[in-house]
Amino acid sequence: MKLLIRDTLKWAEEEIKKSTDSAIPSREAEILLEYVLNISREKLYVKLQDIFPAESLEEYKSLVIERTLGKPLAYIIKKKEFMSLEFFVTSSVLIPRPETEILVEEVIKWAKNIKNPLVLDIGTGSGCIALSLSKYLEESFIYASDISEKALYIARKNALNLGLSHKVFFYCGNLFEPVKNNKKVFFDVIVSNPPYISPSEFPELSVKDYEPREALLSQEEGFFFFKRIISDASDYLKTGGLLALEAGIGQAERVCELMKYHKFENISVVKDLSGIDRVIMGELKSSFQII
Repeated sequence: MKLLIRDTLKWAEEEIKKSTDSAIPSREAEILLEYVLNISREKLYVKLQDIFPAESLEEYKSLVIERTLGKPLAYIIKKKEFMSLEFFVTSSVLIPRPETEILVEEVIKWAKNIKNPLVLDIGTGSGCIALSLSKYLEESFIYASDISEKALYIARKNALNLGLSHKVFFYCGNLFEPVKNNKKVFFDVIVSNPPYISPSEFPELSVKDYEPREALLSQEEGFFFFKRIISDASDYLKTGGLLALEAGIGQAERVCELMKYHKFENISVVKDLSGIDRVIMGELKSSFQII
């Protein structure tokens, strides 16, 4: 029996709706079909009354089933939009989140009047933070580190795709390791969306079977990486330099306390669109830069 594209989309929408917590099952069904047929949304709407191409039907059904089993859409179509830029993603990297755009936007606002700002992005993953900052802070130079070579492969691929390879420099290593031997370099901004899911929370995550564990899980009730980054940041920041971090639900207060203890000032917290304290920023006091 020949199926119309419209009817096949309706089937896919219903399958996604009943099997996932997607807020946009209809749009997800469309995105998967746009991916399979390699067409735009506009062209898809023109073709809704057409017969579904027989040679693509099994592939489409297979991808819909993957989605109903819980695989994130971004991993299926291998891309995710972030800060109006398209990023290639695989299961080697965390999927860029809308909440992290707030972190990037706040850093841009803070650094936009600095001439040639030097930025360090710790735990770069797909490179979404580093590359977005490079794109929108046109005179910036970005260092980006990650402990995963697989993640850095994805980040470098995104840098190439976005034409930013000449402005963003990627290094493999844990936290500050890649820059610790260069004591002549001090950064205007250190930014990070570190792992912050505690071991007790991790089993409840819907994406735990798909996204890289090392990009999510943090010991010490989710604060291990916050403690390491905040305590060492003064060795690498310029006087008055900015430390900007993304945090999880209920973590902002303690992150602020850690910043205060390690002599950061002008500490501020920015909420995400759900009203959650998401971004914490502080500036290094002038008397605490280590030279």
